[in-house]
Parts: sequence; C-alpha cells; structure tokens
Amino acid sequence: MLLKTAAPKILIFSGFLVGQVIYVLASVLKAKKRPYRWDDDTIHRAVEIRAHASRRLYCWLRERYLPLPSLTTIQNWLSRIVLEPKSSKTQLILLERLLATMPERDRHCTIMMDEMDIMGLVTYDQQMDQMLGPFKHLQVFLVCGIFSSWKLPVMFAFNQPVTKELFLDLIGGV
Repeated sequence: MLLKTAAPKILIFSGFLVGQVIYVLASVLKAKKRPYRWDDDTIHRAVEIRAHASRRLYCWLRERYLPLPSLTTIQNWLSRIVLEPKSSKTQLILLERLLATMPERDRHCTIMMDEMDIMGLVTYDQQMDQMLGPFKHLQVFLVCGIFSSWKLPVMFAFNQPVTKELFLDLIGGV
C-alpha cells in the first residue's frame, strides 16, 4: 500500500482516502495525543467494509493492515442518522451507497412489505425531540437482494394503509 517515490521522504498512499493518510501520518509522527476525528468518506468506507465482514475480521484488518475507525466510532456515526416516519430520503441515500460497491448481479432486489399490530403507547423520540403515538399499526418496507444476502429497511409508517401511490413512489425511489 505504501510506495516509495524517487524523492527520499515522499510516500504515495495508493487506495487510501485522505482521512486515512492523515491518520497514518499523525500516528507515525505521534503528532496527536487525542483521538483522531474521521471524515465522513472514511467512515462510509468503513461501514461498507463492516457490512461485508464479520466483527472479528474488521477488528483484525483495523489492527494489522488498514487505518479504519473503531467500531464505537461507526456506531456513534450511525446513531446520528435520523429516520423519520413516512420518509425514505435518508434510507435511499444509504441504499445508493450500498449498491455503488456491488457488482451488477448483486444489485437485483425486491421490495418486501410487512404490517404488524403494535401496542398503542406514546413514546418519546430523542433524536427528533418529539412524542410519537399512540399507534396501533406499523408498516415496514424492506429492500432485499435476490442473488445476494443484503437487506435494508427503506421506509416505515404508522397507522397508514399501503396504497398504490405509496408503493409506486417507493419503487420509483429505489
């Protein structure tokens, strides 16, 4: 991954993102004592790697070969993603990033819908700072790979019947 050039102290980092190069240089030079702040592109790449690798393999790659953010950093970053009822905007962006790294055959997918009865309780959503409920029904739309084993929830809604327009809008987004 590291290639020396003709100039003696210049290194070319092939295949690394800018955040990874800065992390390697900072750790080599011991310039920072505090934890490194990863950029979004590097965290996106780490999420993709973690999605395709086991937890143990990800930790092994991180310790031995690749400058990657910790699992806690990934979890904290994912927890800041806001998922709103009746909105698929954020989920479709995640789906687009997921599919960008897949071969054409693995991109074939199907949309699954499930409706379930839930307890009619009022709950507080800390991320959106609002009260939700009481609801009796939950509809969840899930996009699943046909030839590979990936899945991603793309939309959820409370107490809303599934209509032709809603389903066609979701298909258009996918």
